[in-house]
Amino acid sequence: MSGIAFAHSQELSWLESTKNDAGQAMALLKLLLNAPAAMEVWYEPGYVKGLHQHPMDEVFWIFSGKMMMHGKDLTPGSAIFVPGNTLYGPEYTCEEGCHFLRVELWDMEDGRPGSKPGGESELKPGGGNGRYTVYQGDMSPVGVPFTGGAKPPPPLGQRSLDPVKGSFSAGPGEQPWTEHASIIPQGSQGQLLSRRALGPNPQVDENWLSEGSVLPPLQSGFDQLIYVLEGQLAIAGELLTTGGVVGIPKGTTYQLEAPKSSDARYLRVVTVDHKTAASKAG
Repeated sequence: MSGIAFAHSQELSWLESTKNDAGQAMALLKLLLNAPAAMEVWYEPGYVKGLHQHPMDEVFWIFSGKMMMHGKDLTPGSAIFVPGNTLYGPEYTCEEGCHFLRVELWDMEDGRPGSKPGGESELKPGGGNGRYTVYQGDMSPVGVPFTGGAKPPPPLGQRSLDPVKGSFSAGPGEQPWTEHASIIPQGSQGQLLSRRALGPNPQVDENWLSEGSVLPPLQSGFDQLIYVLEGQLAIAGELLTTGGVVGIPKGTTYQLEAPKSSDARYLRVVTVDHKTAASKAG
């Protein structure tokens, strides 16, 4: 089993998932980690992702903009879960475009569903790797590609908004923040707050760690992914800023720290498929 894996979004290139043919809106992505598998995705305004499916469970977290899926408006801070082998979509991107995180849920020891090691279906973080073209065009002031292919989304009456069996979503901040005073070592300064975005199966939590806080060593029986939404977070000698991501294999002991100069707001995703999680919980 490999150890903790790190990636820094700001150091990675955007890759063209679709082409700007005849001025069409585009989809672009950044491949962050292979295991656990995570990518950032940017849909230009008016981009429509048609009906499709994947062999693995998926979780989406919206950073900015707006997307409509299954009749739900997904805005910043929203999360949505789609079970594997489920036909879903279309995904409609609204006037602002949509920048989001996509995380696949599968056991790293078992490998990515439907993938052969080194094969085309295996994610390859970094450059184009022959599968995608590295985007080299203009960037918008907020750091996402600007190809000039954006267009208005289709009118509401022309959208397919059928719900998808087994999927569910949560709007931004639906759950209150909970303080975890017992986790902070006695006599130490600091504060840890969390709120559930999705869960308990799959489990996605938003966390806030105050500056100077050091959590005790942690360990989980499931693989995990942590994405820094804001501020700075140190783990295993690596300092992650906004857009930093870390994959933690199950059984690995790790420790989180917010430097004295910055709070840390981060997303934690338990990256096991929902059927395995349910069987182990039972």
